[in-house]
Amino acid sequence: MITYIEKLLKGQPVEWKTLGEVGTFMRGFGIQKKDLIDEGIPAIHYGQIYTYYNRFTSITKSFVDPSFARTARKAQTGDIVIATTSENDTDVCKAVVWLGVEELVVSNDACFYRHSLNPKYLAFFFESNIFQDQKRRLITGTKVRRVNPKHLAEILIPVPPLSIQQEIADILSHFTELEAELKAELEAELEARRKQYEYYRNSLLNFDKPGGGGKIMCKPLEEVFSMRNGYTPSKSKKELWEGGSIPWYRMEDLRTGSRMLSDAIQHISPKAIKGKGLFQANSIVMATTATIGEHALLVVEGLANQQFTNFEIKTEYRKLLLPKFAYYYFFLIGAWCKQNTNVSSFPSVAISSLKNQTIPIPPLPEQRRIIRILDKFDTLAHSLSESLPQEVELRRKQYEYYREQLLSFPKN
Repeated sequence: MITYIEKLLKGQPVEWKTLGEVGTFMRGFGIQKKDLIDEGIPAIHYGQIYTYYNRFTSITKSFVDPSFARTARKAQTGDIVIATTSENDTDVCKAVVWLGVEELVVSNDACFYRHSLNPKYLAFFFESNIFQDQKRRLITGTKVRRVNPKHLAEILIPVPPLSIQQEIADILSHFTELEAELKAELEAELEARRKQYEYYRNSLLNFDKPGGGGKIMCKPLEEVFSMRNGYTPSKSKKELWEGGSIPWYRMEDLRTGSRMLSDAIQHISPKAIKGKGLFQANSIVMATTATIGEHALLVVEGLANQQFTNFEIKTEYRKLLLPKFAYYYFFLIGAWCKQNTNVSSFPSVAISSLKNQTIPIPPLPEQRRIIRILDKFDTLAHSLSESLPQEVELRRKQYEYYREQLLSFPKN
């Protein structure tokens, strides 16, 4: 059976050459972050290759002063800029093709490669397993991983005719465009579902609107909840942390995906407990500084840092207010906090004003009904947020499969 590659080549030869045979590696210039400005000569700092740039670029995030760049060796249109240093093996030799019309200054810990190949074909090759497998054997260093540019010249690359290089680059570019379009569509779908969920949740919890539950008892937060702030045990006192088993919550714990917190990334020892003791299970923690309004329901007792205020239902209200209903209503409280932030060098919410915000306390059957509905919505939203990234990942793997097939030329 004739393979796609054979059909593509139509009998034309493919040579395997070293990168040193088809181009030259040139070291970057001594740019530091303090040298980067908002206009001037285009410049790429090696760290930006990981964090800012995709496969190709014709514009830069940063620039350097013309007088600073005067003595620098510069990349030209079509050159590929390569990060030669990273903290992990995957990112070493991450590359971006420069397609801008101006010359480009490249920092140390990066190099650029001037070559006779199709630039986009070369960019896809640098992502391929063929390149990555050869690159790994060249990496040195322990904490900081690096590759010497002169060793990159030893890497073998298949060199089909330029017309075939262009066709392969076009095919893979189309695949990546489709992947990007799918990701954008799925993210838009996820955002639309999130807004739909928020609309229904807010409608269910709005007892002031017509048909919203009639006369419902509303009480200030300070009457219903005992409120106190979290704290950070001294890091210099090892006994407060070593062997700790008590969850100590931070914003990172909320970002793990669940707002029902049953454990934390970090733990403290019983010696770190002070004052009124632990935050109790079925209490709520909400950020009242920094990332304001984000909240969670504690499934188990624990503590939190000073970014959070804890809301524990007082004894006299525990038979009237279900913790899960309060948790859902705190989405509205959190929205109020975001709209009433004290703007300063360190954003925060005035606790005196927050205490006066009210929470409705409908009959328990109504609370349970609302909880059942919102639990279902929450499950659907969580399921969607998991399935959409999985779909993107499947498309990415499909692209990688075709990329490897298109670059798998026979060796004579």
